[in-house]
Amino acid sequence: MASFFLLPWISICGGSRIPGNTNCPQIEKLGWLETTQLMFSSVAAGYDIRSWIPKIMGDMRDAQVRPEDAEGVSMEADSRKYPGFAFDKFENRETEEPGFVPGIAPEFFRIGGLFKDPNWGGACVMTPWYYYREYGDVNILRQNFGLMQSYVDHLERRSVNGVLKKYAQMGEWGQLNENIPAALVAACAFYQQAVTLSGITGILGNIQEEEHYREMALQKFLAAVEERGCHLPSGEVGLKQVFHALASNGENDMVYRMVMNPTAPSCRHHVKQGLATLPEFWNYTELWNGFGRFRNHAMMGHVKEWLCRFVLGIRPLEPGYKKLQIKPYLQKEITRIEGSVFTVHGTVSLDCSSHDGILEMKTEIPVGTEADIYLPFAEGKCCYLDGTEYMGYKKSQQGYIKLSAITSGIYRWSVK
Repeated sequence: MASFFLLPWISICGGSRIPGNTNCPQIEKLGWLETTQLMFSSVAAGYDIRSWIPKIMGDMRDAQVRPEDAEGVSMEADSRKYPGFAFDKFENRETEEPGFVPGIAPEFFRIGGLFKDPNWGGACVMTPWYYYREYGDVNILRQNFGLMQSYVDHLERRSVNGVLKKYAQMGEWGQLNENIPAALVAACAFYQQAVTLSGITGILGNIQEEEHYREMALQKFLAAVEERGCHLPSGEVGLKQVFHALASNGENDMVYRMVMNPTAPSCRHHVKQGLATLPEFWNYTELWNGFGRFRNHAMMGHVKEWLCRFVLGIRPLEPGYKKLQIKPYLQKEITRIEGSVFTVHGTVSLDCSSHDGILEMKTEIPVGTEADIYLPFAEGKCCYLDGTEYMGYKKSQQGYIKLSAITSGIYRWSVK
């Protein structure tokens, strides 16, 4: 209880009652930006910050590097004006490329090696988004769209194969053992900001730009996976997100390559090594403080979620599976899938196979729910239900046809 009691005082000391987000009053007392986004919901739960956040967004716009910015803006080295500062430890403001947002706003000066990180500068994207979600004010998005767009474009130019190498200076600030790579934290931030900006462009009606930023985020992600040889290096936290981000964006083929990679680390390699259960770590053969790694653990089991949600393709469209989707994933190496998913209404089952150019699929939908069913489809084919041609479908994307609002029952579909 004590920690929750402290939160209001932390918020007040952190600057929620003054026109800037100050930090570390015993040291430099500057407006570090990461807390503006990371603590947004915590502060908004206790205070009305509708006047405070727009002011900070103005500071970010002022601090962003513009094409016409002059090089070498320096802080006045006046010890009478800034008592106690060791000016030799601070860097002059170097000119970054246009779009760059520093870690502090207003940016009076820079602390050497601590001014550049996407979780700090990226507050220019995430803070307006959280503000919009909290207060429903779309103007915050309109007013700062140029700021957000320029910053994400800057990150795109600075990335190499989707990774911001040697870019993030703060990383996972405050972590216990300091063993999380800064590049990993930065890559997650970059992906989050690109996806968020894509959603914002859609809200503002910029459909082409929405598609651009969504595609950019996906392509950077795919490049990072390819660079690692389509292996699965993530731990139990990141692995779930990797599978979901790829599969939900139509990249089941990439997930399949990662899962079925013949070399370690991969699920297929575990099977080749004779494992019948999931180990706790990819490097399960190594000792930890003299002890062997556990080899019967729920960790790394996210592959089952992928198999159920994206291979069988059974997932809820509404809470409690009141409405669901069935969208099987077949390809040249997967010619038959069979399985079921438990729901509060009963079991949803699927048996789908493809052979000699003919698709056959049996679905069972329980009482109390309905399904949108997607059938793999090719031009020149016809859809049949129980042997009778079925015309109640619409063409969908990625080689599927959509059968909408199919009620409970057992159905036998075919495409030939």
